[in-house]
Amino acid sequence: MTARCGVAAYSYAGMAGRQPVRGVAATLQLRAQPTVEHGHVAAWVGVGGVGMGPAGTDEWLQIGLAAMPGSNNVLYYEVARPHAAPRYMEVRKRVAISETHRVAVIEMHRHANWWRVWLDDAPVSPPIFLPTSHDRWPPVATSESWNGGVVSCNAFTYRFARVRVRHGAWGPLANAYSLNAPGYRLVRLSKANVLAIGGSSAPETLPPPAPVEPTPDPAPAPAVPTTTDAGSTAPTELTNSPN
Repeated sequence: MTARCGVAAYSYAGMAGRQPVRGVAATLQLRAQPTVEHGHVAAWVGVGGVGMGPAGTDEWLQIGLAAMPGSNNVLYYEVARPHAAPRYMEVRKRVAISETHRVAVIEMHRHANWWRVWLDDAPVSPPIFLPTSHDRWPPVATSESWNGGVVSCNAFTYRFARVRVRHGAWGPLANAYSLNAPGYRLVRLSKANVLAIGGSSAPETLPPPAPVEPTPDPAPAPAVPTTTDAGSTAPTELTNSPN
């Protein structure tokens, strides 16, 4: 590790696509207990980002694992809409080491700009409207460390397996580029599996990961309308499992 670890507010070790997608999914596994000095650590898949909304506003959607100083490891999703503060939602308040979870964000079939968050083959969010997002955002699958405003080598080890993206159908994330920050790195286990490792106390070697059983990619399902709690009509789907 270098002395520069954690100097930047945000540090990443992950991968990003180059073409717009309508969904991104991965199987996430917490491989060791994080050490969070300040801020937080996370591992997530998502779309959008800072300045990627209408007229350069911030707009994104992501789901993944997170931990803060003294906290449990949790599963969360976060949505940022233009001209509003990001909204953070916990969907599971405790995740044990070696647990695996399939996470995804997917644009809804035949409903441009409407997205849902998926966990373990089931939706965990209502339909989410993200204006101008259709066919514009590339996918991201990455670890993240936020230093909380203090130089901090937050440590973690996350595994990403079967990273898949949806164009018309689901397929592997091809032609991706790496996200690398000082003190944080990706270790490739196989063609479809990587470890994101970072921080001064992260282990250099790990035992072989438990196998993840592959499952077939689903075909898009037909959509039907539903009514939201606010009384407005928003689209939903019968099924659209992101395996």
